[in-house]
Amino acid sequence: MAADGHLVFRYEDGVVALIEANPGGYQLKGEFKPASVNGKAWAHPVIAGKRLYLRDQDELHCYDIGAGS
Repeated sequence: MAADGHLVFRYEDGVVALIEANPGGYQLKGEFKPASVNGKAWAHPVIAGKRLYLRDQDELHCYDIGAGS
């Protein structure tokens, strides 16, 4: 998904990456692995109201991504 000039990408192993949307090349800005990953992570990340939501099988993770968080 795209937000504020960046791509939020979730790999199948659960790792979430923040990538600068730059036509000049791949620029990884940061990444993290959620507290729990129950199998393959196929659900897409969602951003709504300065929060990042990640579904993991029967769990929902919510991260505050607002400025100054």
